[in-house]
Amino acid sequence: MRSYLKNCTSQIVIHIHFVHGGFLNTNTDANQKSPSNYGLMDQIAALHWLQENVAYFGGDPTNVTLVGHGTGASCVNFLMSSTAVPEGLLFHRVILMSGSSLSPWALVKEPSTYARQVAQSVNCSFQLPHQILLKCLRDRPLESLLNVTVQVSEFNTAFGPNIDGVIIDIVLSDKMKIGNPGKNNETLKTVS
Repeated sequence: MRSYLKNCTSQIVIHIHFVHGGFLNTNTDANQKSPSNYGLMDQIAALHWLQENVAYFGGDPTNVTLVGHGTGASCVNFLMSSTAVPEGLLFHRVILMSGSSLSPWALVKEPSTYARQVAQSVNCSFQLPHQILLKCLRDRPLESLLNVTVQVSEFNTAFGPNIDGVIIDIVLSDKMKIGNPGKNNETLKTVS
């Protein structure tokens, strides 16, 4: 798709690479904010960079359309809904293909369950206060974290976007909506 757009349109196509999803949300208190959606944070940072630099490439920072396919579409949809993304500043339109934040695989359910499995495997007590548990996990060697086998039910993921109260602060599937009703994003919805 990038090659087609590059060769057949006057659009500037920028492909953002990011850390996939969220990792080790140890928070068990739904009322406490606990940043863990690092993939979405990467995307927000990249969009800020884009706003500051796209004009140097001949682009228009007031005319940015995000396109996402599958997991990318669900990420774009989360960004549309997030109160952490200033309305109308980072992007102006979206195209969602074969996915959304409503997809059953888009949001990790009960991420602390998987964090508990990792914590137990690397000898960090899940009974520790939240911040001390995070420090314990961060002090473990990366290789020991990556070697942990996590039990996940079929068609689900242990590490991905999750409700952290910072980037994703509402349960979209319960609200059955796309986007934040207070935001005025233009959306082109497609099915493929």
